[in-house]
Parts: sequence; C-alpha cells; structure tokens
Amino acid sequence: MRKWLIMVAVVFLLSSVAGCQAAPKAKSISIGLVADLTGPTSSLAGIAYGGRDYFVYYNEKYGGIGGSLIEYELSDATYDLSKEVAAYKELMTKLKPVSMHLWSTGAAKALRDDVNKVDKIPIIYESNVREIVDPVNLPFNFIAGPTYEDTIMIVLDWIKELGGETVVFLSGPTEFHVSANKRVLEEFKYPEKVGLEVLDWIQYPAKPTDVTAEMLRAKKLAPDFYWIWDTPEGSIPCLRAANELGIPSDKFFISHWSRHPLVIEQVGAEGCEGVKSFKLLMSVDELIEARLPVGMEIEEFSSTHELYTRNWEYIKGWAESKVMVEAIKRAISKNGNAMPEDIYQFRQMVRDEWEAIKNWDVGIGVGLIDYSDHKGWTSMTPMICRNGVWEVYGPAMEIKK
Repeated sequence: MRKWLIMVAVVFLLSSVAGCQAAPKAKSISIGLVADLTGPTSSLAGIAYGGRDYFVYYNEKYGGIGGSLIEYELSDATYDLSKEVAAYKELMTKLKPVSMHLWSTGAAKALRDDVNKVDKIPIIYESNVREIVDPVNLPFNFIAGPTYEDTIMIVLDWIKELGGETVVFLSGPTEFHVSANKRVLEEFKYPEKVGLEVLDWIQYPAKPTDVTAEMLRAKKLAPDFYWIWDTPEGSIPCLRAANELGIPSDKFFISHWSRHPLVIEQVGAEGCEGVKSFKLLMSVDELIEARLPVGMEIEEFSSTHELYTRNWEYIKGWAESKVMVEAIKRAISKNGNAMPEDIYQFRQMVRDEWEAIKNWDVGIGVGLIDYSDHKGWTSMTPMICRNGVWEVYGPAMEIKK
C-alpha cells in the first residue's frame, strides 16, 4: 500500500510540474537585412531603416504573422562587396531566414547562384539592374520599381523630346554605376535607336570630393545635356563643379536616387535650377497628407518611434517589407495557417506567393502593383527643380517591353 501511495504521489508531482511549465513559444519568422549604413551610398540608408521599421510596426500592431513574431537583423556592409557577401552568409547561418533584403549590384551578381540555386531564398534587392531581374532563370530575385536600364532609357527619351542631339554620361566606377549604363550603350544601343549621340562617358572616383577636372573635360565636349548616374555622394560634387565652371544647371539630369534634400541643401537653389530628375515614390509627409495607407501606418508608428528620415527612400524600404510580409502571410495561409517546418519549402511558397501578387494596392500611390515580372511597378514621375523646390514636370513615364 505504501509503495502504491508513493507512486501516486510521484505521478501527481510530475504532472503538477509539467502543468506549471510555460507553453512553448511560437516559432519566430526570421528575416535578414544587409545594407550600406555608413559607406559611399549611406545617404540612402533610410531604405534599410524603413524596411526594418515595418517589421517593428507589424510586430507591435499585429503580434507578428499568425502569432509568430518577425525576428529581424540589420547588418551594415558599408558598400563593401566582400562584407555584403559575408553578412549574407552569416545571417543565413545564424537566422535561417525565410527572406532577405540585400543592397548592391555587386552582391546581386556575386550571390546569384547562392540565392537562386543553393539557398533558394526570395530576396528584395535595392539594386535595380535589369540583369538580375529574370523570373525564369533567377526566380528568387525581386526588386521594387523600374530597372536602372529603364531609368536611363527614359532619360534619353526625355532628352530627345527636349530637342537634344548630344549627351555626356557621368558616373562613378562601381558595379552600380557602370553596369546599367554599359548595357544601355553597348548591348541595347539605345542612343542610336532614338537618334542621340553620346559624346563621352566620364567616370570619377566613388564618393568624390572634387570632380573639377572631369567636369571641365565634359564641358569642352559642349553637349546639349549631361546625365549623372549616381547617388547624392556623386551628384553633389558634379553639380558644384558645373556651377563653378559656368555650365548651365538646366542641362543636367540626375537619377531618382539623387532627388534628395542634401543635393539642394549643399549645391544651393541656384545651382540646381532647372535640374531634372524623377520621383519614384512620395515622401512620408506627402503620403500622410494624401491619407494613403502607408502614410497612415507611418503616422501611427512615428507617434511612438523616431523616424530615421522622412524622405521617399524610407517609404521604399517600408513598402518592400510590406510586400514581403504579404507574401509570407499568403504562404502561411495556404499551409493551413501554419509555418512549413521545412525552410526550403517555406521559402519556395513565399517566392510563389510574392510572384502571384497582382492588382494589389500596397498603399504608396503607385496604383495596383503586379509582381509577375518581379518589379512590382515600372513608372516614374519626371521632376524639375525650380526655386529650390522639386516640381512635377509632366505625366509618369515608363519603358514598355
């Protein structure tokens, strides 16, 4: 009898201990972000912080996806290819993520097989170079907006519409600067197709401080227009040097990356008068004023969090993460509202759902997006700087395949 009572007591005790144990935590959903936070393109770091902040917002607002919190890690690669590749591999091992943000053109090329054949993980790239956008051969690569090549061809179309016959290209020397220009000039031969002559393509160092010699060389060619393909780090010294050399500012086109407050602040309103560029997305305040969904989300988020920037690039990162989360939600929903145990199956499902996003409003004022081409949307609004303010020049422009 005594042995029996002891056994009952032990069983009761074990049952009580087990009952007191906390329920197992829901498995988190891991996502990695690799960006340039301190290097030569760090003026655009708002993209990375916008992407990260959406995950913070979503966790706080909705408690994660289906009860599973989004676990994220943001790594600074300083626009160094070896560091970006190393950061990708470290996060793949450490987090085993279902998706990732990556930054540069160089990394997109260096990791194309790792991403698409080995790890098979859906990636949203900040590089929009066309050769990485191939739904058939590079099925896990995604971007947001028109490709770099599309942008350059739109610029050349615009120059032709303005009556231009000659143009000088100006850019830095990195893969980002060179790849798209080279394809448009050598592979597509687009200037010849639209009847333009490219007098020269002048390259200067990455993140230059003084490009007077390069701009003097460009001035001597006397082109109708100049095209600067760079972030503010390169566009600012180019426009400054042009100002000092007496080159009219209205002869310059700069990339959408350079339609940044720093350019007007550092070059001055007079030095930017008539400069042309593009609006890819609205700024935070424009979205809030228009009462668009992402504007409302960020307004709510910013009531308790400080934003890194209120520029348009913050919107780009936020929207990219919002699309990523939507694809993850759809994948989990199709799996009976449960995360697949196999990470490769999970990544494949997210990739498939991402590609299937069509006629969906992400809430940023670009209309209904369609990711069947892995771009989402393809138009940009032409802008011109007048009296230190960017104004809409005309209707949205895009390159149709």
